[in-house]
Amino acid sequence: MSTSADSATAGPPPPPAGRDKRPKRGATARPLWLEFLLGAVLLGLAAVLTLVFAVVMLYPRLPALSELTDYRPDLPLRVYSAEGTLIGEFGVQRRTVVPFALIPPQVREA
Repeated sequence: MSTSADSATAGPPPPPAGRDKRPKRGATARPLWLEFLLGAVLLGLAAVLTLVFAVVMLYPRLPALSELTDYRPDLPLRVYSAEGTLIGEFGVQRRTVVPFALIPPQVREA
């Protein structure tokens, strides 16, 4: 025989202890492909903004085009004796200008 007190306390059984309650995807949830598309668009936008930032920061430091076309490397100071023999070279870098025609084809194509 059941009493009214038993029926008032009886309800749906509690969920199992090991289960977590995750919210179900409702009608307002975005599809997975749309989330990937949104992520790709945001990643592309971040890449473009990074590129624009890099150009804006580096452009003032770039040399003028005339400086690039009129290249004059730093050559060492060469000291010769009265007879024309080389006594010494002074400088930070030891460079020798070689015309393009004198460079072997294997080196040009390397």
